Amino acid sequence: MTTLFIHLLAVTAVPAQTPAPPAPPIAAAPTVAPMQVQLIRWTMGEARCGGAPVAAVHRVTPTVAQTYGRPTMSTPDIAVRFRVDPTGRPLGITVDASGYRPESGDIAPSLAASRFAPGERQDCRIVYTAVRSPIGEAAIDDVRAFTVTPNVRPSRDMFRATYPAGSDCFDPGPAVRLRAFPPFDTLPQEPGQIGWSMTQFDVDAAGRPVNLRTVAGTGSASLDAASRTAVADTRFAPGVRQGCVYPYYINPAILAAPPVPEQAGFRRTDASCAVGSPWATEPQLRFPTGYERRRVEGWAIIGFDVAPWGATGNVKILAAEPSSDFGEAAQRIVRNATKVATATGYTGCVERVIFRAARPGDPKDTDGPLPQVMIPTPISG
Repeated sequence: MTTLFIHLLAVTAVPAQTPAPPAPPIAAAPTVAPMQVQLIRWTMGEARCGGAPVAAVHRVTPTVAQTYGRPTMSTPDIAVRFRVDPTGRPLGITVDASGYRPESGDIAPSLAASRFAPGERQDCRIVYTAVRSPIGEAAIDDVRAFTVTPNVRPSRDMFRATYPAGSDCFDPGPAVRLRAFPPFDTLPQEPGQIGWSMTQFDVDAAGRPVNLRTVAGTGSASLDAASRTAVADTRFAPGVRQGCVYPYYINPAILAAPPVPEQAGFRRTDASCAVGSPWATEPQLRFPTGYERRRVEGWAIIGFDVAPWGATGNVKILAAEPSSDFGEAAQRIVRNATKVATATGYTGCVERVIFRAARPGDPKDTDGPLPQVMIPTPISG
């Protein structure tokens, strides 16, 4: 019995188990950099017409723009097509559709204000390249340019980035007893170009600005000199301060639209649109974005049909200058308006939409003169 018992134990013995392999390590999730405020400065490449270079005699660069993104993000180049008239003015400006970016809105308006060597040219092209920088790494002149741009709201960090090294003139600044201004109405204005000048200075014990110097701006000698004079005439509460800065800017002169063609040349021979047909819903007249700030004028010829109930349809851009943006803005204006209902409606209507900047003597609202959009009457088409 003893032998059998031992035999059974040998048969039923449980073999030793091999240890399971260790679980593979869990890969750490990649770190994603947070979104941050960045500035974009567009650089204007070489202009080429028909493949040959053409000199730019007056370059107007786009305003510095703000965007949001991660440090690794980039902004693709943007190509713009145009032609040049005999005086060197760019016309027919069109931004390649694939290159649209919200922060690129001033590219076409700034090109409209630029000038090239005289001589008519076709098939022109420029590529704009973006330099993108977080606020803390952006060039100080880019930050300054952004903070003085009209109708933007710079952050506190942006303002701090413009402070000169060692400044004790901010947060809080000295109380202003008298603020002087340049004689803006006597200074020369560049068509389509906003001028600005930033003066750095210190304040003496009596509250008078001293050690004045121009540190940034658009390069207008007259505005720089007038800005320094205005700062020198300003008075602050007594107390020594160092590293103060103050900017002044001047609006551009109006850049008039190219000659506007008559509507008759765009009217179809089979058109049934009544001359002077009234609007039931008035057009909402609005300048294309960016051009109102630069006071760049333009026009568009719009063709459309009208349904019996008054809705506009088949709205097409027949012509527009100095850029396609005026055509797109006019197209929206006509598309959102309605005519008075009729029994049969109309076909072949033509409207001439003129984008005009306000001039001295025009009616003003409480905020001063604003750009206007006009649909001249009577309607000839």
